[in-house]
This record gives sequence, structure tokens and C-alpha cells, in this order.
Amino acid sequence: MNEETKKLVEQYLNEQEEKIEKKKEIKKKKDLIKWGLFKEIPVIEDEDRSYYNAELKQYVEKVALDVSDEYYEKIIAYKGETCDHIRINQIIKGIAYAIFLIGLVTGLYSSRIHVLTTLYIWASAFVSGVLFLGFAKVIELLEDIHKNTKK
Repeated sequence: MNEETKKLVEQYLNEQEEKIEKKKEIKKKKDLIKWGLFKEIPVIEDEDRSYYNAELKQYVEKVALDVSDEYYEKIIAYKGETCDHIRINQIIKGIAYAIFLIGLVTGLYSSRIHVLTTLYIWASAFVSGVLFLGFAKVIELLEDIHKNTKK
């Protein structure tokens, strides 16, 4: 391998490592904010990043605390990050999608018997699935409210 090729490969690898580090840092900041480890900094109204704090009577942005990687690992251990990924609303969404799929397959199978039966099956699967998705969304919103009022 000549020097130019080696230099290009090293440059590419460095760029990839930088991207990975940036993704880790973004995840770290999101996790810290999610866990309540942030400070609120007053900002000009910005729909994407800020919200109105009634106590301060101004718009603020959540900024994650500056935590070392060592402390971040300890926080993850205490928070049980591996268990946090499986939340009840995700399970309910899975059930909703299973209802959609089972309804579709059952409807296709029953189409040999009678068309009206197929329509009943599809309609009931659709309504049931949408209800489950709505219930999952309500739970998700309640979890967010709980997290926001915890602080």
C-alpha cells in the first residue's frame, strides 16, 4: 500500500471514529436529560428545543450536565438502562401490530368462505389495533408527564 492510500484510509478511519464519538455524546446528553440530570438555560422562544417554564416565566432549554464518562457509566448502572428500553407502551404497540397482522391473515384465509366475513374480520382487527395503538400513546404521554413533573 502506498503512502497516499494509507493516508486516505487513516483519514477515513478517523472520520468514522469521530462520527461514533459524536453519536455517543448525543446519546449521553439525551440520556442525562431523560433522567433529570440537566439545567434549564433561558433562551429566546424556539419551538424545537425550548419550552415555557411557568415558574421562571420564560422559555428555557434543557442542557445536560457535564458528566464524565466514568460517572455516566455509574449512572447507567444505577438507572438500569438495559431494562428501560422495554416499556409497557412498546409492548402494547407490539400487540396492536400483531392484531393487525393476525386480522389480515385471518381475513385472507376466510375470504374463501364468505366476503362479508372477511370484511368483519378486517374491520374488527383494524378497530382493535387502533384502540391498542391509542392506549399505547396515552401511556407514553402519561410517562412523559410523570417524568416532567418529577423534577
